[in-house]
Amino acid sequence: MGNKGTTQNSKEVRLTPKISKLKRRRSEKIDKMLIKDRIQRSKEFSILVFGNENISSGVLLNTLKRTKKYSQSKIEQLKPKVITNFLGPIISTIRSLDPESINENTKKSSNYLKSLTTYDLTNYSKIYKNLKIIWKDPSAQKQCLNHHHRNVIKYFFNNYERYFSEEFELTLDDVLISKNSYDSGVEKFNIKIDGIKLNIINVTKPIMNGKWLNVFDNVNLIIYCASLTDYNRQSMQIRNKNRLVETIETFRSICGLECLKTIPITLFLGQKQSFYRKLEKNKLSKFLKGFRSDGDNKRALGFIKKKFLTEAKKVSTDRKIFDFIIEDNSLDEISDLFRIISNLIKQEVKRK
Repeated sequence: MGNKGTTQNSKEVRLTPKISKLKRRRSEKIDKMLIKDRIQRSKEFSILVFGNENISSGVLLNTLKRTKKYSQSKIEQLKPKVITNFLGPIISTIRSLDPESINENTKKSSNYLKSLTTYDLTNYSKIYKNLKIIWKDPSAQKQCLNHHHRNVIKYFFNNYERYFSEEFELTLDDVLISKNSYDSGVEKFNIKIDGIKLNIINVTKPIMNGKWLNVFDNVNLIIYCASLTDYNRQSMQIRNKNRLVETIETFRSICGLECLKTIPITLFLGQKQSFYRKLEKNKLSKFLKGFRSDGDNKRALGFIKKKFLTEAKKVSTDRKIFDFIIEDNSLDEISDLFRIISNLIKQEVKRK
């Protein structure tokens, strides 16, 4: 018995070097993978994008997506998905039509479209026929254009005859606008600018009860997009609420989120030229309290920018906030801004 025990122990001793060698190889392999991953991560950054009701951020990101190469063959493959993406919000809007204000034909058509499932969305000829009936009803059309999907709806109905024709060809605008039309609240895509990979996470719906907290991991920068031209518009969610004031309040709430307090934030104020033109007919003092320099466009711009920054500082005094004014949303301008942002992120990463 004793001899057997000795033999077993000696076998264990002889096996130990082999096990150690395997462990060492495995450890070296893991180290190499970690180094490779670290190098890869140093060449890519994650950016979290917010925008009130996704209007201004949608314009900016659609412009940015044009840096990606979409071949015509790739666009053609997206046909069914594009139509489905458009029909989602269209049918959602039709469900909200007031039955008392539309005619009988519109009611029949809307009932048909409301009954459709995902599997029924390939019967294009019948869908087209019923959409046409609804769009001809002035009351239905007015209600659709007052819906929060109105930009997508307007674009779709300006093009829907083309979508349902036999020789239908998709455009890049169709692809980009349909992607923004119906989503789960978080859109992810990536682009490359000057060899730097930017992972864009676009939060397209309000943050409620920490619903989107899982997308905040490893984020290097936050971008908040706001439209300067919203100063004389009403909120689409709250009656008698100024849309720009609502945007400023949303910006403040994002700056105050505990999970984002260490991440630098960049404020994009867009449509500067349109804002200046609009000020000629719609004085800023009529819509924003405290402004008394109508006729001075630069002061008007500075007043709005200060409003955003002041509100942010109330909830996050140590937060780094960069701000950019966007002239006209051109591809060159947006690309240049993201080059600047890439450099900002590099500097922040080096400091850490």
